[in-house]
Amino acid sequence: MGGGASTLRSQGYLPSPEVRLPSSVVVPVPPSQTVSLVLPRGAKPGSRQSALTPHGDEVIFVTPEGKRAGDTITLDIGPDPSGIIASTLPAVPGHNIVASKPIVYASTSVSFTAADYNHGASAEQLTGLSVQNQVALKKQAIALGCNAVLGITFTMANDSSGEHGRYKGVIMMSFGTPCVVAPQAAAAVAQAAVAVA
Repeated sequence: MGGGASTLRSQGYLPSPEVRLPSSVVVPVPPSQTVSLVLPRGAKPGSRQSALTPHGDEVIFVTPEGKRAGDTITLDIGPDPSGIIASTLPAVPGHNIVASKPIVYASTSVSFTAADYNHGASAEQLTGLSVQNQVALKKQAIALGCNAVLGITFTMANDSSGEHGRYKGVIMMSFGTPCVVAPQAAAAVAQAAVAVA
């Protein structure tokens, strides 16, 4: 493992039935977000670079023609997940679920040496893992055409058995169901359209 901390992330879908969205319901696509960054030392046109997004994701890009180290560029990093509803509740008060997709999951783990472990920062670190997983679930919901992830669960496990307790690891698993939710009045119209079809 070496010294310092390391992080690993994964995400995906679990096979399960889905409730299809009625054709009369249109879910707006969240607006795309951009990030401005200063090109690092050594950057030149055509060179591969990487940067972290505001949500902690790594984005890999090619330095544009005419740009070099020290220049500021703007990258499109995809739809903004902040508008997606995320809840541990099975439903959103005042809304109806009009479609659901297969369960999505996200896991984030961090490993470190016992010497690097800070008891005071551990709660903060667990919160960070939860937030990273929630963002990953929201992004998967966007990819599936949904505006909510409901029934989210968070499970944490830790292991300090490596090399007589010298190495420690924490993994946060999160699961949820991507859904399309609509205010009850709009949902009634959508359900009526399904009944007629």
